[in-house]
Amino acid sequence: MANKKASSTETEKFDFSNEIEEMKKEVLKYTEDKIDMEVEYAIKKAEKKLINSKNFSIIKRDIIIILLLILTVFLTYSLYENGYFDKYFEDETDVVNKKSDNFSDTTSNESEEKDSLSKLVEEYSYLLDNVTISETSNYIKDYYTGNITPELKLYLSMQNLDEEKITVDEDTTIINEEDLIESYTKLFDTNDYEPTSFTYNGSDLKYLKSQKLYISTSKLEKEKSNIKKVIYDIEISDNEIEIYTVEAVILDNKMYNVATMKSAGKYADDDSLLESESKLTKVKYSFTNTDSNTILSGIEAE
Repeated sequence: MANKKASSTETEKFDFSNEIEEMKKEVLKYTEDKIDMEVEYAIKKAEKKLINSKNFSIIKRDIIIILLLILTVFLTYSLYENGYFDKYFEDETDVVNKKSDNFSDTTSNESEEKDSLSKLVEEYSYLLDNVTISETSNYIKDYYTGNITPELKLYLSMQNLDEEKITVDEDTTIINEEDLIESYTKLFDTNDYEPTSFTYNGSDLKYLKSQKLYISTSKLEKEKSNIKKVIYDIEISDNEIEIYTVEAVILDNKMYNVATMKSAGKYADDDSLLESESKLTKVKYSFTNTDSNTILSGIEAE
């Protein structure tokens, strides 16, 4: 009987252990579930905090941007009210008017300069009418280098001499010194006159002092010149007159440089010389007003 009770007690004890195991499992499961819930809650809380923090940063940034925009608008308006932008935002009509005025002024100035030059040319161009030389003359080099020798002066005087004062008798040409001196005074001071023999149109004109004549053993004709002069400027100062020209030899409607005889293009009118001036010869003629006449005082070619 006693053994049966002992056996029963052991059985009851074993059954209690199983219950304990079950309880442990339940406690463990509960603990795990609790931990999972706590972790999930902690994560959600952290996420919410992070989102709130980001939203706050964005709101803060937007507020700063709005404030800056307001400040910019305020400063811009203040500058506008004080006329700061007037110099940058010029009225379009004013700009057009200014351009129109500048163009009108330029056109007006150019027109006035042309009118002024035209008047000067009309008044003083006759001075060049007395200064003519042929491109074939023996003195062409002296002429364009400004070496105005006594022979060159007599040559230029001969160019101005009236043909009726040239006496031709068979193969002899005779010129009275008095007539040549009269022509000489159209260009030079009489006090500078020096009688001497010189070459004209390929022939020698001998000076005969005893008879006061210039004589050639050839039948002389006036030497023709194919040199064209175009005046592009005239300057007046005190008793000095300076006439600036562009010059070319014109042959068969073509232009040639007077110094080198190199072609400079076709000739149509006076503008042709001005347009081709870089290929041609530019010359400055200096004249001096005296009590009795206006004399040639210098020739200077570029």
